[in-house]
Amino acid sequence: MVTACRWPIVSQSHDQDPPDTTTPPTRQARSRRALPGESTNPPTRALLTSQRDLVTHTIKDRYTEEVHASHPRCFGKNGANVEVVHWADSSRLRALDASGYVLIRAVSPAGSQSPSVWTLSKPHPFVCDDGHIYWCKGNTVGAPVQQGLSAELIAGRLADRLGVGGPCAIVQVDERLAPADGSAGRLVGIVVGSRHHEGMANARTWIPILGSSRFSTDLIDPLERAKVVAFQTWVGAEDAQVLVDFLDRKLLSIDHGGCFAQVERLPDRLNVVAIDIPGTDPNIGRQIDLVEEAVSQIESISDQDLLEAVSCIPEGVIWNASADRRLAIAAWLAYRRDCLRATLIEWAVD
Repeated sequence: MVTACRWPIVSQSHDQDPPDTTTPPTRQARSRRALPGESTNPPTRALLTSQRDLVTHTIKDRYTEEVHASHPRCFGKNGANVEVVHWADSSRLRALDASGYVLIRAVSPAGSQSPSVWTLSKPHPFVCDDGHIYWCKGNTVGAPVQQGLSAELIAGRLADRLGVGGPCAIVQVDERLAPADGSAGRLVGIVVGSRHHEGMANARTWIPILGSSRFSTDLIDPLERAKVVAFQTWVGAEDAQVLVDFLDRKLLSIDHGGCFAQVERLPDRLNVVAIDIPGTDPNIGRQIDLVEEAVSQIESISDQDLLEAVSCIPEGVIWNASADRRLAIAAWLAYRRDCLRATLIEWAVD
């Protein structure tokens, strides 16, 4: 029986340092995990750049040794252990799965919206019984979701948690709602849906209009871009895409079906995923204070948060969501979370 699951979860509270009243009101620095081999003093860009390989290899060695034998550690403020997740032990995941998953139902096609042409999975919009429109994806040869519907759902949950995308939902689409021409028959059943954001459009729709022009530095909020770059780098977004709203200067990450392609391999270094936004300066959001804030937000995601993010997902081939794979995704994300700061500080500009 389908019941409510425990997502979304309540973020673990972290003590925050009191604001410094002796300095002008700027963005407040946030606490984060101390990385292996790193001082607890605020790091400089030069220091983190020089230590990147050492830090990454130290973390990789730890995860390689422990992910199957025991567990990776979860660090809180100043490196204090706050939680332990045994990635090789599926009992905690099974306990979360036992509560079931939340299922919403499509009630009608969203007639005012046209199917998307910007992704291989060809999502269709449906109005669902929670009152929102969702862009729904199946997973077939003709409209594939590369890593399964679970990739879209897990990344969407995390994006929603961080305010950079989503939310995503598990949606039941009845046969009567599919177009008579059979163009959306792949959507019949239990599929994944990403909530529609009114007033936002895929950045690719602006390419024919704006081309490669770089005429504005304020079409999007710099912090929004820093957060999206950090998120897409963390989840290893393939064919990364974004929604933009130039009026409100908003930016969101979308289309995460290609994430988690090689979770069995821990990379020696992370590749920065920073797609250009048509009409804007490609250096928007690269300021070091913005990058620090974006990374700190991801570092606040604990191992337990990741375990809950991969829980309560339907079974079946189209979902690609075996317990072993979901645990591997969570461990892979934990590893990349701990490597992310060194990678993005190097990408940042002073």
